[in-house]
Amino acid sequence: MFWSALVILPTLGCVYDYIYPGKLKKVMLKVGWNTIEYYTRIEMKVTAVYNTYMPRFIAKKERQAAIKIIADGTEIAHYSLPEFQRADKSRLNYDFILYEIPMQFDAYETYDTYVVRYENVNDVMEVEYSTGLKCIELNAMQISVNKRTYNIEFGRKQYMLNGNVLFDRHFLKWYLKVHCGVTLQPGDTYMVTFIDQHMNYITLPEYCYIYVKKNNYEIVNVIKNDINK
Repeated sequence: MFWSALVILPTLGCVYDYIYPGKLKKVMLKVGWNTIEYYTRIEMKVTAVYNTYMPRFIAKKERQAAIKIIADGTEIAHYSLPEFQRADKSRLNYDFILYEIPMQFDAYETYDTYVVRYENVNDVMEVEYSTGLKCIELNAMQISVNKRTYNIEFGRKQYMLNGNVLFDRHFLKWYLKVHCGVTLQPGDTYMVTFIDQHMNYITLPEYCYIYVKKNNYEIVNVIKNDINK
């Protein structure tokens, strides 16, 4: 509409100037440019409103908390928090739960989502984390399985939260299947390696995993724990 006015109105002014020379030309040109200015201002206001509110609406719509139920490496169910609270979970057979909590819009840098792991659906509850939460950093994370090595990359999701269990067989089976397209078979052996926050090179055999603490982590030996029991 704006560009139509830009073309048509000056043309009409020229036609009327030919028929009624003089004064009418000035009137028509003034009306034409006023109309163009009017539509330009409307266009600017609409653009300003769109740029102000649409990104927030989209972010709010897309960045809702998500709860994933995982069994045998497969995400068997996805819920929003309200859906999860209403759902009948008594018949679910699962290995663990991942609760993804988006950070406040425009208040994050390296990460935009916190991920909490639960072992029991009855323990899942609404959680809020302050932005800028300090967590340990593990680098160069890799898993070697069947003579092949895969990088472990969490992207903008922060898994290094106090209380999380990482790199156990259930977790790695899910990670490999979802992110690498690889199925970890019952007889497969594997090894996880990473560089920790103190620049130590750590190797985890398949019978070990890590338990994340506030400013550190603990290596848990499954075989040793079973013997102690």
